[in-house]
Amino acid sequence: MYPSVVLLLVCPVVAAGRTVASWADFCGLTAHDFMKLDRGEAIGRVLPGKGPGEIGILGAVRLRANKEAVRVWYSDARNFKDSKVVLAAGEFHNPPGEPDVAGYALTADDIAALGRCRPGNCGLKLTAGEMERFAAAPGKENEVAGSILLEMARGYFQQGDAALAPYHDHKVPVDRVEAYRNLLSAGNCVLEAFPGLAGNSPEQENLFWSVERYGFGLKALLNVTHARMFRPSPEVLVVWAKQVRASHYYEGSLALTVVLDAPGGGAYMVYVNRSRVDLLAGILKGWKRALVERYAPGSVRREVARIGRSIERVAAELR
Repeated sequence: MYPSVVLLLVCPVVAAGRTVASWADFCGLTAHDFMKLDRGEAIGRVLPGKGPGEIGILGAVRLRANKEAVRVWYSDARNFKDSKVVLAAGEFHNPPGEPDVAGYALTADDIAALGRCRPGNCGLKLTAGEMERFAAAPGKENEVAGSILLEMARGYFQQGDAALAPYHDHKVPVDRVEAYRNLLSAGNCVLEAFPGLAGNSPEQENLFWSVERYGFGLKALLNVTHARMFRPSPEVLVVWAKQVRASHYYEGSLALTVVLDAPGGGAYMVYVNRSRVDLLAGILKGWKRALVERYAPGSVRREVARIGRSIERVAAELR
C-alpha cells in the first residue's frame, strides 16, 4: 500500500508532548474515531481535494505491533505482494541493475496501446522520448520498458526531480514534478502537522516499483515510489511515500505514513493520501468522483486492516 492505495499514512500525536486526545480533529479525525480504533475497528473516508482532479483518502487502524515492525514491513518490497491489489513488486538498488526489474512486464493491453501511441495521444503515461524508443523497437516492448525503468531509476538517484521529464500522453504535457509540488501546497492537513519535515534528513530511504490492479474495469498500473522514513520524535515513525511515476491515471501522489505508540502497547497507524488523477478531470468527472466517494471508504478500511494484519505477522517474526 504505497502510492496509490499505498497512499499516505499518517498518525495522530506527531509532536512530542501531544496526547492522542489532543489530536482529535486531525485531518477530520475525532475522539470518537480513536475510540473505534481502540475497539479494533478500521476507519476509511474520502477527504476533499484541493485542486482539479485531486482527491484525498484517509484510513486508520490500531496495530498489535510496534514502530519497528512497521519500519521492517515497509523496507521489504516482498511484503507489498501480500495483497490482492499488488500483482508484482521490486526494489531498485543504487546503482540499479537488470535483476531489479526482472519481475516486471507490460500487460498485453499496454503493448497493444503502444502500437497506437503518439505524443499527445497515448494510452500510457510516457515522455515523448520514451514513445520514440518504443516506436523504434516493435516486438521488443518489454526490453525497452525494462531499460526505461532502469535509466529512470539511475537518473533519479543521481539528479532527483531534475531527471523526471513531463508526461506527453495528452495534448497538454503533464509536469509530474509540478503536480507533486502542488500536493505539498498549503492546505495539506498532514503537512500542517509536520512543519519542516520535508527538509529533514531521513534515517532510511528506498525506491520501489509495484504493479497494481484495483478492479472496476481499471487497467493494471505501474507505480514507482520513493519512500523515506523519519523519526520526528521518539514515539513517532513517519514514512513519506512520493510517487515518482505511474503508467496510468496518476499525475502525482503523495503518501505519508505516521505510526504512533498507543496507550497500553501497540501503535496507531493513520493513512492519508492526496493524489492528482486524470480520471477525475474532464466532462465525466462528476460521476467518476461520485463512484470514488461511494466505494473508496470501504476499500480503504479493508486495505489498512489487511496491512495491519501483515505488519502484525512481521512483528511476530521479530519476537
